[in-house]
Amino acid sequence: MLYPPPPGGPVIPAGLAVHGNQYTADLNNLIISPLLFCATGIFARLRQAASPQTLATGATTMIAFDTTDEDPYGGWSASATSTQAAYSWQPPSGCSGWYHVHVTLSLGTVPADAVLRPVVYVTGMPQFCVETPKAPNSPLVTSGSAYVYALGGADYIQAGAAYSSASGNEPTSVTTGYQSVMDISWESN
Repeated sequence: MLYPPPPGGPVIPAGLAVHGNQYTADLNNLIISPLLFCATGIFARLRQAASPQTLATGATTMIAFDTTDEDPYGGWSASATSTQAAYSWQPPSGCSGWYHVHVTLSLGTVPADAVLRPVVYVTGMPQFCVETPKAPNSPLVTSGSAYVYALGGADYIQAGAAYSSASGNEPTSVTTGYQSVMDISWESN
């Protein structure tokens, strides 16, 4: 009986060692970056800590996160680029998969009839929203989470705040402990 030959060992292409150390770049691209991707856990942790943002009543406002606590792959962009909208996070190319997105929203002042719902968007399409009952006191904090599928290098994730109140527009809270946040972590492909 004939058996196929045993498989060969892994091959790491040498690259071009003309300008700088291309061997290190090859090693990072083939081994280190994929392992870090699987082991990192939280891929983005963003919050709104510096400037409050006015939420218009009867509308959904994209949250302008201004503080990046964690983003090892540099997917956050506060301004629009050729591949993503402003105030969005984009998974790196080759990292398509299911992501867990957790959003917490906070209002600075809360009218008695306030309703605040977090909404997660993937490439401009709403994925989920959570209805929140009115709160008896300030600040109003509400949160929700969802699993969304995102194509690496193509799709982007945003957090929106759907707000309504007969009392009019209200600002988000930037008080420590009551800031709006978005956490994104890779779950599986």
